[in-house]
Amino acid sequence: MWFVMKRFLRRPRSGSRVVPRVFLQGYFTNKESVTNLAIKMASQEFSDILEFLSDLQVTIVVGFIEKSDAGCAGTEYYNTAVPIRGGRTICRYRKSCLLDGEKDGFDPVRERPTFEVSGQIVGINICELQYCSLATGE
Repeated sequence: MWFVMKRFLRRPRSGSRVVPRVFLQGYFTNKESVTNLAIKMASQEFSDILEFLSDLQVTIVVGFIEKSDAGCAGTEYYNTAVPIRGGRTICRYRKSCLLDGEKDGFDPVRERPTFEVSGQIVGINICELQYCSLATGE
């Protein structure tokens, strides 16, 4: 599934590289595709991705379709982005403002994690230009 990422990344010397959202599986919004392609962060497949990125000392934001067991609520699916540095996830952002076509496949989450890159505090928005207030915390 993530062979494209392997080919895309050229061991950067410095700075950050950004991998486009939902890069691991492509961009799908219908429930059937989301269900079939989603991966868990605790899966071996995700661990393999972290291992592949472990020697990179730059921050790479990887987007993917995440599957999460929500206990009594059942299984939930998220349009997720995680910054990774040195083979470790720094935080996790799950898209909060879903477009009409995404509401069938994904669940929204209201969280706004931030992280540090070269002394700068940054956050993640996934295709949410029309919701600028998310960036300011309004």
